[in-house]
Amino acid sequence: MLKINKLIKKYEDYDSNTLNILDATFKPATITRIIGPNGIGKTTFLSIISGLSFFEGEIIFNNVSIKQNYQKYLSMISYVGNKLFLYDFLTGEEMIKFVQKMLPVNLNLTEDLSCFISESKLLKYLKLFTKDMSLGTKQKLNIVLALLVKPKLLLLDEPFVNLDENSKNALIEILQSRSKNEKMITIYATHSKEDRIENLADQTAMLVNDNNDGAHLVW
Repeated sequence: MLKINKLIKKYEDYDSNTLNILDATFKPATITRIIGPNGIGKTTFLSIISGLSFFEGEIIFNNVSIKQNYQKYLSMISYVGNKLFLYDFLTGEEMIKFVQKMLPVNLNLTEDLSCFISESKLLKYLKLFTKDMSLGTKQKLNIVLALLVKPKLLLLDEPFVNLDENSKNALIEILQSRSKNEKMITIYATHSKEDRIENLADQTAMLVNDNNDGAHLVW
């Protein structure tokens, strides 16, 4: 379970808070869609939960505090942001092997990941250097790397951008499968109005700033 308590994010150059979330709880095996206008703080919210941004307050996942046990907290989560970090001169195959070697235990591609690679048409591009891949292909590779580590919490920022129809369907399928079979929590931010992307979520939260004291979640 992911618990957020009195989360405040404020940038030095601004008088008011960017985020001001009193409390929020995300239960296992749930998929949550985060929506809101551009600039409201969706990316900031995800980056804070992922451990990439400083904040006031507390975040606890599976009884582990992000501030008190940072490394253990990070070991349970994966984040696919809007900036895709890949090594330019490694191929897709080499990136997968690199991540596998970095893990404390040897993890092979699971059946659902192999299906995602096949159905999203990623397989034929895995021999390319990542610098030569399209944005959509890089996005798919990052999703594979994020799921390879079998996270208990998956954070996705605009995951359906740059994906073709087959890849969108494949991503929806694997997220639903991981939620059901592994009790994974998924939180994704999106602008998409597509029914299948909206219906993927068990619940939707909107970031709003109606009191000029920082955006908060409205369920």
